[in-house]
Amino acid sequence: EIVEHVANPQDFLKTLAALVKPGGLLVLSTINRTVSSYAVAIAGAEYITRMVPVGTHSFSRFVQPMELAAAVQAVGLSVEELAGASFNPISRQFTISPDLSVNYFLLASRPLEQEESPHQDSSERKS
Repeated sequence: EIVEHVANPQDFLKTLAALVKPGGLLVLSTINRTVSSYAVAIAGAEYITRMVPVGTHSFSRFVQPMELAAAVQAVGLSVEELAGASFNPISRQFTISPDLSVNYFLLASRPLEQEESPHQDSSERKS
């Protein structure tokens, strides 16, 4: 639940990707940009239940799953899975769900063997 809060999501993802070793995984969670997410994350969580302070979220900064998937692929990672997260306000617990309309997770991996970038200089290439 941080992607929608950082100043530059692409730079943030680039930094995270650099920390993922070959064969490693990265799990991201964020909020989708839908009418449902506005109702739940902004109207519900900020104004009705006051679970988070008013102004915590900005609808325009919410990220749709395919936008996040494209950004993750652009930094050299492979998207492995997308899954929703549903919140139960009575139990105050999240459960994994097929519903991506509000909160969701993206699982990404760094391939074991990644092609060398044409922008690497010879000192960075493996021998």
